Amino acid sequence: MAKTTKTPTALAASGLTIIDIDPTTIGVDDQVRADATPDDDLVASVKRFGVLQPPTVYWDADREKHIVVIGHRRVGASIAAKLPTIQVLVRDAEEAKGALRLEQQLVENERREQLTPADVARGYKDMEMFGLRPEDIAAAVAERPERVTAALKATKSTKASEAMVKGIDFEQAAIIADFDDHPDIQKRLADVAINNPGNFAYKAQEAQADAAAAVKVAELEEQLRIDGCPLIQTVRWNDSYWNGDGKTVPNGQGRALDRMGINRRDHTSCPGHAAIIHNASSSNYAAIVYVCTDYHGNGHDQEPGLTAEQLAQQEERARQQEEARKKQEAYDANATARREWLRGFITGRLNQTAGIFDLIADAVVGAAEVDQVQPVEPTTLSTAVFILTGEKHTYSYSDTPLADMLADGRVTALRALVAIALAACDEYATRPGQARGYAPHLVAKYFDHLKSWGYTFSDLDTEIHGEAVAGVAEIEGVDVDEEDDSEAAA
Repeated sequence: MAKTTKTPTALAASGLTIIDIDPTTIGVDDQVRADATPDDDLVASVKRFGVLQPPTVYWDADREKHIVVIGHRRVGASIAAKLPTIQVLVRDAEEAKGALRLEQQLVENERREQLTPADVARGYKDMEMFGLRPEDIAAAVAERPERVTAALKATKSTKASEAMVKGIDFEQAAIIADFDDHPDIQKRLADVAINNPGNFAYKAQEAQADAAAAVKVAELEEQLRIDGCPLIQTVRWNDSYWNGDGKTVPNGQGRALDRMGINRRDHTSCPGHAAIIHNASSSNYAAIVYVCTDYHGNGHDQEPGLTAEQLAQQEERARQQEEARKKQEAYDANATARREWLRGFITGRLNQTAGIFDLIADAVVGAAEVDQVQPVEPTTLSTAVFILTGEKHTYSYSDTPLADMLADGRVTALRALVAIALAACDEYATRPGQARGYAPHLVAKYFDHLKSWGYTFSDLDTEIHGEAVAGVAEIEGVDVDEEDDSEAAA
């Protein structure tokens, strides 16, 4: 016999009711999923903790019983665990039947034909409209809840939905949806997902940095607007020695106030008072530089002007510095994406993974190769912690999270050792040109291990691996080009 319990206000407002009911009295529809039988682990959990998430049912007047819509396995487990009653969520019969039909249609379509991610996501969206939560949908179609959540998020974005039509995965589409407020960045990221998916993870890291930079620049622009200060130019590089934009202000006519030793508050009445924003590609370094658009005409002659050649050299140096900084940012983003993959990899059965102990040996030999006095540096330990936990941490001798994780059993000795070995190898693949000049044997072997474990190289990974191979060839006195020619001839 069912007994109505106090229903939370939010549910009651939606026409839903929670009741206590004997699970053996709950019926099922004719078509029940093949995977609806509860396993031993679920039965044991229900026996110990009860049913933590109420199944969804509706009242069938013809059969005079409640029929389960979502949660067949939980009902079965509660019967197997001999629970006298469980709580269930009672929905309107027509709504519940509609949701069940959608579930069955979606599952059958997936079995019968290859649906695009967009088709599946729309099916999830329709099920959500019947009041089903992501975890309910996930249970109904045997999918992970986080993937259902990602799919639902992506359906709210036009660009992400377009990407799913072209076959982009839910989770990548959800990341694309994060950039709805930055359409240019979003388009670039969607193009990468479609045309060069191996680069997606690190390009997503770059996109987050670009979006943060765009937000910072917008804040600086708003600050200048409020102050009533004209914005002359926005440049991506460091231009603290600004001398003009070559358009509205001829090169050599302008000057940064700091360069002339002038306080901006003392300059606001000058007709040439203005500003630029430099380092616009970085949220950490973007800043306002206050300038005078005609320092000579406004009487600020305090230093000789630069020649045209000197101005060109100065601008070229600034551009080269910006190019180097952007290259390093790309390497940083790529390393973060690679280490995110490693975090998933390291949760597997390491002692059964081919090459794991070779990797550890390679890391030890690699440390000796570059004459490290201390085989495990604090930066390596910080990277190991990130690989294990995803948390960025600055390691110090007074703060040792990896040792703490070992002490309290959060990580096994083998897993910690593999994380350290991975980190030691990865540290030599984080700066342009580093793989060729430092421990190239180690980096080449490391990337060979990654590839054998199923890691997909990005363009930068391919570049790094190529540099390492070239470095090995140099050490061994092999001309890589000649070797390639001989292989081609063979």
